[in-house]
Amino acid sequence: MKILIVDDEKLILDIFEEYLAICGHVSVTAQNGRQALDFYLEDPDGFDMIVTDINMPIIDGIELAYRIRAVRLQTPIIFVSGRLEADMWDDINQLQPCEWLKKPFPLEQLGQLIDSWQARRFEKTARLKTAA
Repeated sequence: MKILIVDDEKLILDIFEEYLAICGHVSVTAQNGRQALDFYLEDPDGFDMIVTDINMPIIDGIELAYRIRAVRLQTPIIFVSGRLEADMWDDINQLQPCEWLKKPFPLEQLGQLIDSWQARRFEKTARLKTAA
C-alpha cells in the first residue's frame, strides 16, 4: 500500500516510515497538513491510506481529513495523537472511515490497523470480481 504519513515531529515520521517499509508498504512523508494536502492533491488516487497527527501547525489533522474527504470520501485515515480533546470526537466520527491511536502506541498496533484495512479492501475487490 502507498501511505501518506503526516506529523510535525521528524523523528515520528522517520520511525513510521521505516516500520512501514519493513512491512512492505511505500510511504510519502509530510511535516504539516499543508504539505500533505499538496502531495495528496497531486495524485488523490495514488494514496491508499493517510496516517496523520492531529495537532500540527498550518493545517491540523482534522482539517486535513475534511479537505481529503472533499476530494475522495473513502480514503482510510488513521489519526495518531497524544492528545484528543472532547470536541474532536464529533469531527472524527464524521470523517469515517477512520481510526484513532493514542501516542505512544506499539508500532505493531499501527501495522494491525493497516493490515485489517488492506484485508477488507482485498475482500471487497474479490466480491466485486465474483459479482461481475
